[in-house]
Amino acid sequence: MYLQFQSEILKAAANSKLHHLSEMQGQGPKGEALCTDYFYTHEKKSRCLVHISGVHGVEAYLGSMIQREILKWKWASQDPNTLPYQVVIVHAVNPWGMANFQRGNAANVDLNRNSLQNYRIENPEFAKFEAFLQKGNAKDLLKLLPTIFSLGFEKTVRTVACGQTEFPKSLFFAGKKMQPEILSLKENLKKIIAPNAEVFFIDVHTGLGKNKQESLILDGFETLSDTAKEPEETFFQRVFQSPLVIPGRDRGTYRADGVLALSMKQMWGRDKVRYVMQEFGTAAFYQVLNALILRRPAKLREAFFPEDSEWRQHCVKLGLLRFMQMIETMESK
Repeated sequence: MYLQFQSEILKAAANSKLHHLSEMQGQGPKGEALCTDYFYTHEKKSRCLVHISGVHGVEAYLGSMIQREILKWKWASQDPNTLPYQVVIVHAVNPWGMANFQRGNAANVDLNRNSLQNYRIENPEFAKFEAFLQKGNAKDLLKLLPTIFSLGFEKTVRTVACGQTEFPKSLFFAGKKMQPEILSLKENLKKIIAPNAEVFFIDVHTGLGKNKQESLILDGFETLSDTAKEPEETFFQRVFQSPLVIPGRDRGTYRADGVLALSMKQMWGRDKVRYVMQEFGTAAFYQVLNALILRRPAKLREAFFPEDSEWRQHCVKLGLLRFMQMIETMESK
């Protein structure tokens, strides 16, 4: 399925005037070459829009469908030299996870928890859930009921999902060092984009929220970035005309450590980067968590990329809308 989606994105890009860079990222389950593909306008500009799919591998399929539609739109066939901005499309940051229908990479690292300062997350309560998260055993879940009752639902979700560095085989493992996929991403973006550019990111994810629900999350949001000409939150509210989610600030949300957004802000400066994660809900939290625990490819595929054609059409339409809203904003500046 990975090869089919890569072939379709390459076909769509072939009809555009974008440059193409393919970065080898190992082999798939059948020995196929796995790549992260970059499609971009070559000339560096003072403003750049980056669209990312597949930081979490199995979530790449919807992102790929959105990027395919983006590449079919009229802007991609224009002379890049006439555009007042640069565009970069990053297809499948984690191609191993995409090909194997897993969320993490081959080392079980969650790449959106991997941009840490010292590779240690203080999350002591996670150890209490680790046995259950490894096996999904009902007996282990029953033992956890007093802990869940004590912590409450919101803190339980935050404890489980915010990231951890103590259990390499368990869920939401942030790694002990920066992973090759993230190192490669940073290196290639540094080559493609001007060092003094203002950079806007749309990073597509699935699996969090109710079915068809779109959440526009300011991943890596820092109130200190409000020293910029226009605060990040204000900017995206103006562009999307839609509610935003601030992890850790808004009720029912949690703030993850080591998110990719922070790594990008370190590269260009926190006041030069605007980073939004476009999340599409698929199923109830416990259903998605169950799929993650069992790690069966078929269950993970359904939890993060449902077969439902209405869900796919709805999400692709919103994905294209957010991209075009960003394009219109950049054209009007």
